[in-house]
Amino acid sequence: THKASPLAAWAEYTAVTGVTKMPKSYLVPTATKKSWWSDSWTSSQNIGKYLASTNGAGGALLRGGGWNYGSESGLFAVSLNHVPTYLHTDFGFRCVVSLSRF
Repeated sequence: THKASPLAAWAEYTAVTGVTKMPKSYLVPTATKKSWWSDSWTSSQNIGKYLASTNGAGGALLRGGGWNYGSESGLFAVSLNHVPTYLHTDFGFRCVVSLSRF
């Protein structure tokens, strides 16, 4: 299984286990924390995929994915493949809501 650490390919969250510095629950809800979540969900349910990349420390967490990411994009998609100053026309603004407030 993949951990929330450097790898060079997109991974389904079902294959991501997380590590101490980046627990899986930082990236997606987990069934142990949110009763409405299924740990078996994949990009087929449009949650997105995970890409830690190989850039190492200092990257920025990009949520949602670009319009051209295909099945990799989704509400919980995470890409750590870019520096914090990265700009591109394939990313836009995405509104979110914290379900923990309801």
